Amino acid sequence: HDNESLVTLEDGLAKKSVYSSKGSGLRFGISAERVVDREVKALMLTDGVNGVQRFVERKSGTSFTSEYIVGPSLRDGKIKLPPQYFDRIIRILRECEGRGVYRIGHNKADFLITQGDEPAVIDFGNIIFRDDPLARIPLVLWLAKMYTRLRVYDLRRRYALRS
Repeated sequence: HDNESLVTLEDGLAKKSVYSSKGSGLRFGISAERVVDREVKALMLTDGVNGVQRFVERKSGTSFTSEYIVGPSLRDGKIKLPPQYFDRIIRILRECEGRGVYRIGHNKADFLITQGDEPAVIDFGNIIFRDDPLARIPLVLWLAKMYTRLRVYDLRRRYALRS
């Protein structure tokens, strides 16, 4: 989504500051404040989903803190994981969708590997909500779900251990 942002570790929490925005959730030209509004809303709606970072507090109009989850991301190297890791990602994302939050950005850096090869999903900056005006267009949410499944399938194909 090409937002310019910086994530730093502050007092054991992840602080995300958005400096400029080109878009979020199929919306373009929205302010950095609106991007943060949307990500905070997503984290609040997904509160309690096991494997999703927990929202802590809004720091300013353009920054917030969330739980810092320890672990490398899929982007960090040639990691091979059990196939169940990817099944768990799908379960996490389905639970988010059940709460009205549909991810449309699936960067490898957004999928962490925590202790015991458990997945965690971070960065909810590029999402669409069930109550967004665009979600009223037929098939938009279905396409978001299908894109998610295809993206995770592709990650599984590239990073899963073969039996």
